[in-house]
Amino acid sequence: MKKLLLYLLCFVWAGSFLTGCSEEEIALYDQEMAITFSSATTLNYTFTDEHYLNGTTSLELNFYAQLQGGLVDANRTFCLKTEPREGYSELPVLQLENPYTYSETDTIIQVYPLVAQRPEKPSTTQSCLLTFDYANPAHQFIKGRVDISTLTVNVTYKIKPSTWRDEAWGTYSDAKYMFMMDVLDKTYSSMMDYELPTVVDAYEAYKAEGGDPIYDDNNEEITFPETNVNA
Repeated sequence: MKKLLLYLLCFVWAGSFLTGCSEEEIALYDQEMAITFSSATTLNYTFTDEHYLNGTTSLELNFYAQLQGGLVDANRTFCLKTEPREGYSELPVLQLENPYTYSETDTIIQVYPLVAQRPEKPSTTQSCLLTFDYANPAHQFIKGRVDISTLTVNVTYKIKPSTWRDEAWGTYSDAKYMFMMDVLDKTYSSMMDYELPTVVDAYEAYKAEGGDPIYDDNNEEITFPETNVNA
């Protein structure tokens, strides 16, 4: 009788344990090997005026792949792909190193670099979803937990200084500011008002040598406040 009661208690306990687990959590105990991302589900790349000035066209961040079902006892490969994200018309350009190799035999998490390219134009935000490519023949893992099988990747390119002064430099545009950086070899935070004539002279010389006019966001040629340089 005591043994019967003990069996019943064990059965009830096991039932309550499984009931309290979601399907995703139960999948952790599956003997087949799955792979997901870690709990961090967003990568944010931000390009600034410093990156433009220094000629930096790519940035590298890390993502973490996480095993489900145990440890690997030999190298296994997995593949990634990008998918559009609702509300964004531009997808970032990512350097996917397919196939990736999971080689750590003593841990369920391994780190990998992911490089994103700088968007062609400033004032741009790109975004996509990074997911596992289960259809790729080189992908050697089954599907894991859905809630951590997708990584959001955001790439922003913004150069406009928050302290821009129209009275000193005229109406702002990305094209004008990039020309200023090209001429003065510095970002706005280091520019001085007295350097305006240097920029104006450089722009006039640029056009005199046959350079095309530089246009702002309204398709109008950029202008600068008047100076007495030629007075």
